Amino acid sequence: MSTTTIDPSEFVKSYTAERYKAEIKAWNKAITPSALINFLRAFKAPKAVFVEIGIALAEEVLQEFEKRCPKDRCPHRAIKAAKAWLNNRTEANAQAARVRATEVYEISWACATSNDAVSSTYAARTAAWAAHAAEAETPVDAAYNTDNALAYALAADLPPVRALDIIKEVGYRYYTFLKQN
Repeated sequence: MSTTTIDPSEFVKSYTAERYKAEIKAWNKAITPSALINFLRAFKAPKAVFVEIGIALAEEVLQEFEKRCPKDRCPHRAIKAAKAWLNNRTEANAQAARVRATEVYEISWACATSNDAVSSTYAARTAAWAAHAAEAETPVDAAYNTDNALAYALAADLPPVRALDIIKEVGYRYYTFLKQN
């Protein structure tokens, strides 16, 4: 799980206590991982929220990839690139994330073919989509990429309940920060 804090300065500045209560009520009704990502997108969460969720999902399923391809560090580099963007939001870091995501795509199918392990491919692709979230132009694009990371993480046998926990943890931390400020 990423320990990077989310910068709320990207969020809408007209945030009110009433809106916060309405969002939390809606949040608690959302029951699927994808619905939670859509919830965050609908309420204009910043790109960093989606990147952090993508990183957490990728880290959760990375061991599946490591079982089949223990010496291949490409997914680790993609996650590291996404974290670098999260810590320093520059165009150079976004480009580095794009390069690492492409690198993961190139190796992921080779690993699955050579080891007959499709779930390891899905785990690697989760890391790629997390990196793509970092290089996305807008929060909506980052949400789309994070939703893809979620789909691959679930395909890599991440239990949906665990995915919900990850998304809620990042989301609650973000909304709690907003409430305090």
